[in-house]
Amino acid sequence: MGQKTIYNYNQKIPEWNESLEIGIDAIDREHRFFLDLIREIEAEGVRDPGSEFIQLYIDELILYARFHFFSEEIYMKKIQFPGLQKHRELHLQLVGKLSDQVTRFQLKEIDIESIVEFLVNWFKYHTLVEDVKIARFISS
Repeated sequence: MGQKTIYNYNQKIPEWNESLEIGIDAIDREHRFFLDLIREIEAEGVRDPGSEFIQLYIDELILYARFHFFSEEIYMKKIQFPGLQKHRELHLQLVGKLSDQVTRFQLKEIDIESIVEFLVNWFKYHTLVEDVKIARFISS
């Protein structure tokens, strides 16, 4: 793989690079697509803050997140990952927090930038702190 790039936490939506990989191809592919969805939401918000497509992209992201979480949880069950239940709870918390953010966006209490910021911050933490635990478990 070569030397890993040091991840820049100040970058709004990170470009995919090796520092974001956990080393499990299927999960890494899904994470990359998740970032692409966040990027689409942001791009549409910049292009037209009142666009009906923002909500459609958000809906797509929520559906994809649920798919990804389910996929990741099946993988963890398959390898008998001891942190599965805690990880599942983190997934449920994200879906709840994201739902709250979306409701606030629909009520015009927050803008799309706030949702994007929430998603990016959650993605960075969850991938680089929590999902890495899965890869470490496999390596041990």
